[in-house]
Amino acid sequence: MASQKYKYSVCILAGGEGRRFGGLDKGFVKYRGKPLIEHAIEAFADHTNDLTISANRNLEQYKKYGYSVVCDLNKTYAGPLAGTLTACTQSKNEWLLVIACDHIGIDNSLANAMHELAESDQTKLVITNDGDRNQPLPMLLHTSLKNTIGTFLGSGDRKVGLWQALQKPSILKSEQLKQTKNINTPEDL
Repeated sequence: MASQKYKYSVCILAGGEGRRFGGLDKGFVKYRGKPLIEHAIEAFADHTNDLTISANRNLEQYKKYGYSVVCDLNKTYAGPLAGTLTACTQSKNEWLLVIACDHIGIDNSLANAMHELAESDQTKLVITNDGDRNQPLPMLLHTSLKNTIGTFLGSGDRKVGLWQALQKPSILKSEQLKQTKNINTPEDL
């Protein structure tokens, strides 16, 4: 285990176009009475010294939460890797946990298990497997991978899973993921 109090920074991805939600900013869609972004913040605010929200619109609304808010460097809605790249360049810690604002139930215990696997395997990327398949998010990466993300995006590719496969990640099999909820459509609410 690392001796420092905070093992990782956290990036909450909230920068999508919300196409499956009729263009709504998913971070502000309410689930159980509060916006999705608040669920994600509450899960990690006490476990990191560096929480960043990656958003591409409604920036002032996100800033009201009191955390760093960043935009994709290229401003083209280039997907989760673009937000990850921006967060990597500004991370206060060597490790960055990347989660989606619409994935309810991801918490510090899963993040710690990912960090322990990264240390034991001496790898720079950990992704999860829910028992059926690998999941692109959450992911824990060493911020030194930012150059590989930049090169990958610069080549025109955007698929998180493809970039992850190129990094040869360690995979944490987690039953906890079966108890989480990924809200992709209004029906999922």
